[in-house]
Amino acid sequence: MKRRAVQRAAGVLCAVALLLVFVSPARAGGATVERTLDALSRVAGITAEQLESSREMVKTLDYTNMRVFRALCGLPDITAAEALRLLPGMAGEPINYEHLQLFEQFCTLEGVTVAIALQALQEMKELDYVSVWAGVSLCRITPLAPDQALTAIRMLRTMHDPARWAAKSFFEISGHSADTVREGLLSISRFSVDQSWAAEANSRIAAITVQQALINMAAISRIVPENIVNVKALLALDGMTGPEAHTWLTGYFSKPPTDHDADYQLLPAAKKTLLQQAYLNASDHVVRAINNLHSVTNSDGDEISDAQLASYSFGKLGTFFTRFPPETRSRFEARFAGQAKNGEKGAAIATLRQATSFARMETARRLSTANIYVLMTRVSVLYDSSFRLILISELHKRIAAAYGGSLLRFMQDIDPENMHVANFVSSLALKARLAMFLPADAAGQEAVIGLVLASAFKDENNLVLFAATFEKLLDGILPATRSFLIDRMIFRARNPTIFARLVRTILQYYLEGKPKILGVENAARINEVLAQYDSPPLAKYGKTPFAEWRQDGVLSGLSVFHGDDDGRIIMTAKPSSSCWRSLSGTAMKCMRPAATATGSMTISSGRCSTWWNRK
Repeated sequence: MKRRAVQRAAGVLCAVALLLVFVSPARAGGATVERTLDALSRVAGITAEQLESSREMVKTLDYTNMRVFRALCGLPDITAAEALRLLPGMAGEPINYEHLQLFEQFCTLEGVTVAIALQALQEMKELDYVSVWAGVSLCRITPLAPDQALTAIRMLRTMHDPARWAAKSFFEISGHSADTVREGLLSISRFSVDQSWAAEANSRIAAITVQQALINMAAISRIVPENIVNVKALLALDGMTGPEAHTWLTGYFSKPPTDHDADYQLLPAAKKTLLQQAYLNASDHVVRAINNLHSVTNSDGDEISDAQLASYSFGKLGTFFTRFPPETRSRFEARFAGQAKNGEKGAAIATLRQATSFARMETARRLSTANIYVLMTRVSVLYDSSFRLILISELHKRIAAAYGGSLLRFMQDIDPENMHVANFVSSLALKARLAMFLPADAAGQEAVIGLVLASAFKDENNLVLFAATFEKLLDGILPATRSFLIDRMIFRARNPTIFARLVRTILQYYLEGKPKILGVENAARINEVLAQYDSPPLAKYGKTPFAEWRQDGVLSGLSVFHGDDDGRIIMTAKPSSSCWRSLSGTAMKCMRPAATATGSMTISSGRCSTWWNRK
């Protein structure tokens, strides 16, 4: 018993010791004390006796306080009397490491006095994290006077975080003057969040000059909101230059969206590919905007019910209009305002829903054709309704009007370097919409499929999506076109490279699992090719080894449920078990006896991804 009591007491003492370590100020070691005393010794007029009598006081300071004191001792107007007066007060100076670095950097500016430094110290301690690091970059600009730096730091406090990051990047361009700092800060302070991200990307362009950055920021301020995410993505591309960025900003993005298709036609092939890459990099933002407009939703894209909307004030309902394009607002805001004035909550909610639906179509209409083309390759993240009802509908009209309905002419013109053709056509096939674009004759289909294969064979990523939609692609083409496609794939499969092995694996998968879609003749030709290479059977990789997993009597599963087009999740599953139940969440983990390891699952709405594993 005594031994246990001693052990408990020892444990308590250890815990108290650890707690004291974390809650008490960090005291600096001997080397730091000596460096601080050395800094004090360099102050004009300090005596050896004063220095020695200060040693104990210095030892009471924590690490950051010592560095603050050393920075003050390095100022040109510090006197021995002033240093000794300040020293006792340093012990109670609360400052964290980030603020310390800003203060030290500020003290390196020419003309900083003790009075200005102490004033700056008090202001810096109130700064948030992002402002601190923007301020550090600011204070590395040597031409700045201390009062100019403090004015800029005060401006940073009034900005939102993306603007502060934009300012930080702008400060890090070499060649600044006090005037350029002021001009840039004034521009950035007026920017929206998205404009700030674009301004940050602009300042990070390799070798950009301060003047080029300022000129580009002026152009960024004129970009319409729906284009700004694409601008940010373009400016962030590798190899971008300041002058090239200015050409894009003023010669393309600053123009009305209705001009973009005509301007795109004039671009050389390499520029079209560059712009498509920017569209692809920015596509998450655009996809989210279109998806979230499937209904009245919150910021996470979750649908808001009529009952919940009815509990909102008219003012709160009106805030939803701020995310709509201008044409939608002008079309519906007056009607909504009238209904709000008359207290017609139900009618106002109906108007809001109509405006939301209209905004979704208008958002697509305001996109360039090249942008829609690239977005449609994001089939895995676009809601079915966004893909089928909005983007395909809009693109189909444009192909009919500008290309006489020719899918081949459209792809050759919009994507001359054939970067996204395979993913685009695979996406159409996956969503069962290829037939509305594909020519009816074999020759026309072969021309399209030839372009698709050339794109799919560019790299492994393109080939993966092509393989995933291969069955639907074969279903949608004529038998003669199917043989043409198989011929091309067999040709690419006849060599020892890794890429050829991938092609053979695709052919083997469909030969073993879905031979009917290939046809007897095509299957025989594939067999002939596979016989020439080492092709291990794929069947064992496509079957979950439940029998093996059930041997220990326990099975675990993780199911992740993805929201459907309407933002709802409705899931039911059988057999009945404590872990199978109706859900309205995003994930479920269950542990159950092996006896119930098989059963059926019905997903009423949304998609389900399930991973099984042994415990």
